[in-house]
Amino acid sequence: MISASAKRPELQGLRAYAVIAVFIYHFNEDWLPGGFLGVDAFFVLSGYLMAQVLSNQTELNFSAVLNFYRRRFNRVAPAALVVALVSIPLAVFTLLPYEFRDYAGALIGLVTLFMNLMIANQINYFSPLADVQPLLHYWSLMVELHFYLLIPFVFVLVKAERSRSFILVLLVAVSLLYAEYKLITDVNDAYYLLPSRAWELLIGSLFFVAFRNVKYSLASKFIYYLSILVFVGYVFFFDPSFSHPSYLGLPFILAVAFIVTYQGENVLKSLFIAKPIVLIGNLSFSIYLWHNLLLVSMRNAGFLDINFAFPILILATLIMSFITYHYVEQRFALIGGQNYSKKFFNVKVLYLVLIPLITTVGYFSFKNNGLEYFWKNWANEKSVVSYELYKAGMKFEEPDEKVFPCLKKVKTLNDLISQDAIQCKETFGKGILVIGDSHSMGVRRALFHEVVIGNTQAPFIFSLSKGSCKIYSHHEKCFFDELLIDPSRYVKNFSKLVYVQRGFDPAKLNSSTDALHRLSSFIDVIWVGPRVESGLYARDFIRLGCDAGLRMDSKTRERLLATNDLIKTISIDKDFRFIHAKEYDLDDYGNCDYLLWRDTDHWNKFGVERAAPILTKILLKEQSK
Repeated sequence: MISASAKRPELQGLRAYAVIAVFIYHFNEDWLPGGFLGVDAFFVLSGYLMAQVLSNQTELNFSAVLNFYRRRFNRVAPAALVVALVSIPLAVFTLLPYEFRDYAGALIGLVTLFMNLMIANQINYFSPLADVQPLLHYWSLMVELHFYLLIPFVFVLVKAERSRSFILVLLVAVSLLYAEYKLITDVNDAYYLLPSRAWELLIGSLFFVAFRNVKYSLASKFIYYLSILVFVGYVFFFDPSFSHPSYLGLPFILAVAFIVTYQGENVLKSLFIAKPIVLIGNLSFSIYLWHNLLLVSMRNAGFLDINFAFPILILATLIMSFITYHYVEQRFALIGGQNYSKKFFNVKVLYLVLIPLITTVGYFSFKNNGLEYFWKNWANEKSVVSYELYKAGMKFEEPDEKVFPCLKKVKTLNDLISQDAIQCKETFGKGILVIGDSHSMGVRRALFHEVVIGNTQAPFIFSLSKGSCKIYSHHEKCFFDELLIDPSRYVKNFSKLVYVQRGFDPAKLNSSTDALHRLSSFIDVIWVGPRVESGLYARDFIRLGCDAGLRMDSKTRERLLATNDLIKTISIDKDFRFIHAKEYDLDDYGNCDYLLWRDTDHWNKFGVERAAPILTKILLKEQSK
């Protein structure tokens, strides 16, 4: 059987442009801000082709579905497993132990087909943490494989094409609405998992089912050209900060679906069927697998700073992709129902060797702290010292609840009016409430530390913190909307509210100051200005060694101090107190004796202890000894 892509070389051209977009984005997102949408284009194309494959089945019974599964798995798994195998030695020598432990978990996720679920619980795709994981891009393979498991049921259970179209429209709507919901409740789930991604694949399937017999007109040609413009516009201008996958990406998905569906003659067709472009399209799956592994390995080894890094990456990716395409993809492809790989190597043998091997490496490395002992044996002495400082700084200690029952980190607003809170108020008087995003955790730890070591008398401090939750956040997981509806209900057990957030969006300045001004009618409010962040990654401190003399990023410092100046100016006539970041600025990163930061913007244990007496003096003047 000749594949649909072979019959229509323009589809290979679309694959080529999609993988090029992803490649460029991963190397430098400033060059192509919407390049990551190339993955979404792959989803649409995959949905379209799967609908074509299933619709062309003369009889879609149990045996046909099993054959569909086998063909799909053998199309994806061999190359994915081979590249994953090669990634192991590269990861061993380029990842730090705590990074390698996450990588080992990804290996286990790969063979169990749950990698995207594991990643969703660990890493934001646009976070710097994603830059060091060589197999992070495999999440999209998991989404496609999960889709392959489910899509046959639409075609098995619904026979009439009109009914299929209706069901597909319904499923698209449900998935898109679910994606919008998950963007509010859990951004990572929305990005990495099938339920919120299915609408993109299903739109591809819908376009095949609904429009495969449509006759092309002048209007359809105009829509095709418009779709090309939408595709290009999104790839060049869609910003990663936009909510995605959401209705904002719907025009792009529809444009890709129309490009895939349209088979009429047009003057742009040559851009898709040129031989070099079709060749890249043929290699696109292997290019996708290799490019991120090689890019991340080069980055982790410090090779991206050398001259000609980009052309070297391109050349290495093309060479490895060419080899993988011809000696893995083609060898193990199922053509016309016959296993072509029998001429060379049976695909079952490949699975019997690679799956247990990858599983063993993943499990053993995960259980042994990312092969920490092995890394220490070959890393230089100063890097090992840096790593030990990093580990020591991650060991935060919470107060003993039996000794300090009223030093609490709570989870909900209702905890602020719980019996525990009332009891603390009756015992110690009104307390201190620390609220905000993840940066408020550092302030809470600092205040707790001073109480525990006896430097201040403030035995009643509650803290309510949620990562990324700012006073202008309207996400369901955040608590500020509910707090501002009835502040008197939640703050009645406290005399002082300390608000903390990372950074600041100047566009939100008025809404933020107005909200805190409203709270100040019910309680004394202190806004701790956005802290001066280090702008440095712990992995650089470890890789370069503690004697490298790393200094905090000056541009980050200037930007955040200017932000504090702006907020302080606007806050003068408000009924709350603003603490400028320079009043508690650490202005230090670390050396071979200490490390103060656990990442670019969060203090570690020792940073908390360094900031503790400063913040206590500022925030709890009346309680300090």
